[in-house]
Amino acid sequence: MSNDIFNLSAVKVYQAMLGNDKLSALWAEYKRTSADKLKTAANLVQSEDWHGLRVIFHAMRSSSVVFGLDKFAELCTKIEDAIMCDDDCRSDIAQAMILWQKSVDAAETYLQDKTRP
Repeated sequence: MSNDIFNLSAVKVYQAMLGNDKLSALWAEYKRTSADKLKTAANLVQSEDWHGLRVIFHAMRSSSVVFGLDKFAELCTKIEDAIMCDDDCRSDIAQAMILWQKSVDAAETYLQDKTRP
């Protein structure tokens, strides 16, 4: 199972290191904290807190790579770079919110499968 937004190979590396139970627990934590961060990001866009947004997307980029959400992680990098260059990244942030949900949906089937090896 692989597509353009979910990298199964990346997840399998962490699965081998951590085991299914630990990976599942980390996945649940990732989803919860990332959803919270995106809610915060929406507020920070309104207040134009670019530093706060950069911190959020930097953290999300790193944690998303663990779960094979490569396209989302790439977009986080693009947003970080745009903020550092004082470029308008509002449309990228809006796109990131949509892509995060699609990425989570793509990964969810595999990561919640209790029969996976």
